[in-house]
Amino acid sequence: MFVVCSFAISAKISLVSFASEINAGSWTAGDTILMKNGSWFNQSITLKANGTVSEPIVLLAQTPGQVVLSGSSRLAFSGSYLVASGLYFKDGTLSGTEVISFRTSSTEFANHCRVTNTAILNCNPADATVDSKWVSLYGESNQVDHCSFQNKTNSGTLLVVWLKSGIVPKHLIEENYFGYRNANLDASGGELNGQEIIRIGDSSTSMQTASVTVRGNIFEKCNGEIEIISNKSCGNLYFNNLFLECVGMLTLRHGNNCTVEGNYFLGNGLSSTGGVRIIGENHKVFNNYFEKCNILDLTSVKRL
Repeated sequence: MFVVCSFAISAKISLVSFASEINAGSWTAGDTILMKNGSWFNQSITLKANGTVSEPIVLLAQTPGQVVLSGSSRLAFSGSYLVASGLYFKDGTLSGTEVISFRTSSTEFANHCRVTNTAILNCNPADATVDSKWVSLYGESNQVDHCSFQNKTNSGTLLVVWLKSGIVPKHLIEENYFGYRNANLDASGGELNGQEIIRIGDSSTSMQTASVTVRGNIFEKCNGEIEIISNKSCGNLYFNNLFLECVGMLTLRHGNNCTVEGNYFLGNGLSSTGGVRIIGENHKVFNNYFEKCNILDLTSVKRL
């Protein structure tokens, strides 16, 4: 009883108004960092801390949706058992780096951490050709859930899972909304490469096992390129997702032993809407539903 009570007393709730207060804070398991409602302009948050499975450290909006981060605002965190919830990144201009990153340096990663109930809307640099991501997942056993990502207009994949040799990340990407992305084109009118909504791994890590689960998400009018999701690793699960009027496909581009089950592809007859493209070995694709997909225009797409 003494141990439990003394631990609970040590946990604290701290109301903060600036990123510098978060960055300089000394946070321990069970702490709640309460971000004050209002406009957070050009605020770069770097949170390094360690919670526990029963007492995570929580970065929380005072009122969900009323902490509005704009300009060059971003969030990077590393450590373990951290949760960010209720944040609203809106009309940002960040260029060349992620809006949300599950690491704070090339050697400091997040593990068992979560971003939930958070939105990124219209966060694009002035130069649409700049390649920048919205979310980069590193480390192990992290989670992105119940978030909304809309209107990415610049180049660069929206959400990337980065792999490191010897680590099986086992991330969960669950019950998010991805919406309304249009393709950036080159001078000849072709789609620029690297405009996927989700990419798991890359060509150099394609034979590594990632064991990432992507389930229960909605993809609506995600038209950045022919690969809505680009699988470039092994052992991933794509389950019970909805693809609504998306120009492109769920593409098993590299890697083996992935499962695509129980997904819905509703093209509504729109040109170049598709289903699943399969490359590699030992994949399982079953119990998916396809309706009015029209992939006949693929000859106009450069990268097949």
